[in-house]
Amino acid sequence: MHATQSCNKSMAEPSAASGTGGAPLALFDLDDTLIDRTGNFERWARGFVAALGFAEDGPEFDWLVAADQSGSTDRHELFAATRERFALQPSVGDLVASYSNDIARRATCDARTVDALATLRASGWRICIVTNGFTTQQQAKIRNARLDALVDGWVVSESIGAAKPDPLPFDHAIAICGGTRAATWMIGDDPINDIEGAWKAGLLTIWIDHGRAWTHHRCTPTHVATNAGHACRVLLGL
Repeated sequence: MHATQSCNKSMAEPSAASGTGGAPLALFDLDDTLIDRTGNFERWARGFVAALGFAEDGPEFDWLVAADQSGSTDRHELFAATRERFALQPSVGDLVASYSNDIARRATCDARTVDALATLRASGWRICIVTNGFTTQQQAKIRNARLDALVDGWVVSESIGAAKPDPLPFDHAIAICGGTRAATWMIGDDPINDIEGAWKAGLLTIWIDHGRAWTHHRCTPTHVATNAGHACRVLLGL
């Protein structure tokens, strides 16, 4: 899939907020920033182990959550280990495909975040999602969460052959949405992929802390927010 196919219709048909008049650009991470990836995975995992006859919150559920590593484990590696642990008959590829379809269907964006994004965009900000992952799955999440109508485009790592914290995804988002590094903010929950990556690319940053303390000493986020809606309010107050 070509990188330009990771953008939605509004990239080809720009709205007023996505013009070329020097509007500021907000780049948002997807998982655990705009959608509740952790909660969705845990709900999927409970259903998965229950279907195998195990307790929903027992040690098999705990093993799956630990093996997932907040989504950082490669999906084929995760399901190879899962297939072995539970002696499953389907192939790793089939398990990954089934999981990907299920987890994408669960993607939602809460109403407060939707309202905040709409307000930010109406104020003149351009918005682009920059996410690591498989193109088909991440685009399905974006559409199922109805985020495609709220943003000017998106960049998925598989589509361009580079993942955050590499600077290429950030630069690609700036190129397709129009803008400059100096007027671009990255908003995300991952200290390395989102904040350090964007910092190295010369962008301003907002870290979604989810109640955590900042312990990453190579850089410091420009601002800290509790969630994406809070981050939008920070941007509107600049």
